[in-house]
Amino acid sequence: MVSNISTQKLKKAQVETPSEVIDFFWQLLSKHRKSFGKILDMGAGDGRFAQGGTYDSYEGIEIDKRKYHNCKVPERATIKFGCVFKQAEKEYDACIGNPPYVKHNNIGSKWRERVIKYINSELEMLLSKRSNLYVYFISLGIIKTKSAGLIALIIPYEWVYRPSAKALRDYIDKQGWSVHVYRFKQSIFDEVDTTASITIIDKTVQFGKWYFYDIDKEFNVNPRRNMLGTNYTLLKYANRGDIWAMRGLSPGTNKVFTLSEEERMSYKLHLNDVSPCVTSLRSVPKNLCVLNNRSFKKHFIKSGKKCWLIRSDRRLSKRLHRYLEGISEEERDTSTCNNREIWYAYSCHPSPKILYSSGFTKFGPKFLINGIGAKAVGAVHGIHTNIMMGKVHLRNYLLKINFEKQVVPYSGMLKKIEVRQMNSILKKYIEDVKKKKETK
Repeated sequence: MVSNISTQKLKKAQVETPSEVIDFFWQLLSKHRKSFGKILDMGAGDGRFAQGGTYDSYEGIEIDKRKYHNCKVPERATIKFGCVFKQAEKEYDACIGNPPYVKHNNIGSKWRERVIKYINSELEMLLSKRSNLYVYFISLGIIKTKSAGLIALIIPYEWVYRPSAKALRDYIDKQGWSVHVYRFKQSIFDEVDTTASITIIDKTVQFGKWYFYDIDKEFNVNPRRNMLGTNYTLLKYANRGDIWAMRGLSPGTNKVFTLSEEERMSYKLHLNDVSPCVTSLRSVPKNLCVLNNRSFKKHFIKSGKKCWLIRSDRRLSKRLHRYLEGISEEERDTSTCNNREIWYAYSCHPSPKILYSSGFTKFGPKFLINGIGAKAVGAVHGIHTNIMMGKVHLRNYLLKINFEKQVVPYSGMLKKIEVRQMNSILKKYIEDVKKKKETK
């Protein structure tokens, strides 16, 4: 599996679990089982999970040689080097651990195809190809455990609602197993934004129910009303309609592909070498309605923001060619750049009618009418349409929606609205406009 994931991504994915989190992990498991027979740790790292808990035997599998050579475990524990998905043994009393968090687009396609085929043959469950790596580990835990076994993993909380994990959730519900999800209110890993959880799937229960909890910084556990923790329901997911949302362009790495005005000038790039772009709306006042030449100059150009997207999606000028030749391999070592025939030749998105921030902290995102044809990049998404629409009317409609109560917190106070969730809002907007016209 290591060969299918970039070194940079793998190092970031394999974060060490703090000792106090492991202690708390075993405390939670003791509420479900007083002791365990045979345990499998599906990504053992340096074997730190083996230091706690009451079990007869612990078997850890670790694929990273750097961590494997530093393992120190009790006598009743062993750690093997290799890929846990190639390990044949089953019938474990519990599968535990903190699997690496790797996004679907950083997983090798051949490895993914093999694993999806294996899981489907074992469970008759067809996983989405857009599933992040932890979904495969949950599925493997189900395969490896006994009929009365337990799966207990430290994984992102997002698995409880993301469409890419729906097949897995449906399978669990069909079996009638209980699921206890303990959501950390604070970050437990350095340099990791995603909200973490301890998820425990208990196969002994046959009247399946989901239980949600919050964990504060002192490790106190408080019941959570539901997945959202509010009286609202989760925003639905929808496909594109006449008005649709689109993710911000990901050209490869903002460090290379987007420039501030000062950087553009220092590299002697002309305005026809770049396009205006928006990579963040954080510094833009929420009451700003339209991005025009004046507001773009004030809030982006003069304030030193990354506001120019290099146009390497078309024929290059000599100036731009010189700039790109000066980029080191280390600077452009991303999966996006590495998977292209020409590392810098991205496909450009159309300019959206309305720009919005996919991330926000309170109530809802900022929405900005795009009066200069700026490109949406990264976490800034766009609203597009092929029909006539009142942009000001739509913006005012969106600003009245309490998105905060209808999405799951992504990390701490940060919330995110996903593209297909925004599509459901835009479809409702069209329906509301039609109804209003019909009543006149």
